[in-house]
Amino acid sequence: MENRSLTVFIVDDEKLIRDGMKKLLKWEENGFQICGEAANGRDALREILFCMPDIVLTDLRMPAMDGLALTAALREQAPTVEVVIITGYDEFEYAKEAVRNGVFDYLLKPVSHRELLETMLRLKHKIHSRSVGYPFEEEERLLQSIRENDGDMGVRTLDVMFDRFKAAMARQTEVYKICNKILTEVDIAYKAVYGPKALAVKPEPPKDATVQELEMVMRDYLSKIFHFGSVDSSDLLVEKLKQYLDTHYQENVSLKMLEDEFFFNASYISRIFKIKTGENYSDYLLRLRICRAKELLTTSNYSIRQISEMVGFGSSKYFSKVFKDMEGVQPITYRNEVRQDGQKA
Repeated sequence: MENRSLTVFIVDDEKLIRDGMKKLLKWEENGFQICGEAANGRDALREILFCMPDIVLTDLRMPAMDGLALTAALREQAPTVEVVIITGYDEFEYAKEAVRNGVFDYLLKPVSHRELLETMLRLKHKIHSRSVGYPFEEEERLLQSIRENDGDMGVRTLDVMFDRFKAAMARQTEVYKICNKILTEVDIAYKAVYGPKALAVKPEPPKDATVQELEMVMRDYLSKIFHFGSVDSSDLLVEKLKQYLDTHYQENVSLKMLEDEFFFNASYISRIFKIKTGENYSDYLLRLRICRAKELLTTSNYSIRQISEMVGFGSSKYFSKVFKDMEGVQPITYRNEVRQDGQKA
């Protein structure tokens, strides 16, 4: 059983009630941590999908998006998040409908300390009891697919394995350990079969990679092993991101801009870019800007201030600092040295 604190997100349109819920229990002493709050379902959904709490406590009637609509959205977009509805007596039938739709439980207002604690402890037991057995059969089939060079078998096996993880709502830490072990076994089998021709490098997924990201990492590794003709969707996303940065480096590019452009969560974009390229998108962007600045310094007579603006730096002082950190000299020194070398040649 895992003893980590469970994260809790509170949703209610009345701040007084949200504050009251935070004071109703000694949350940390009982193994919980309040990780956020929102005044309506619409705002809550955005925050919940970003921080992915273990538990959501939500009022039933709220503006913008009510508790039922929020619950339905979470069932589809974040099925591992457990929901507890808080409702008035006159909304009793709605609360029962919510339970039928997958809500863990409902509590009637005014919520008592005892009822809330009992519900939270039952929920903690459920979450900590989630487990999925080690997929020995799937592991063996994956190794067999490599020995027989059967890429279709490998992909089908991966689908079955991750479907099991998702159905069991397996903990991220558990899936991470399983995937790491299987990646090691696959790597051993791959090198044993292909020897010097084994060019694909075993990936090292970050410890906080989500289950979806772990699946993507394993799919990507199999595609490299079996030399699939098409790249996976994550490769395409990263290529599109790089193309976008290559053509928009002069702008004040932010993760929010990338989120709006590519319709992916900002944290996912940041993670996938790091996993695929080995560097943060911001570092990649800085390299692009400095590379373009070096071209302008040596092929134009624009001032340092003008060049800093042309390559996306708002401040020539900041541009000069970054340039010196990356190139070892100030921009004006770089320009003079390159031009002197050109005259000598």
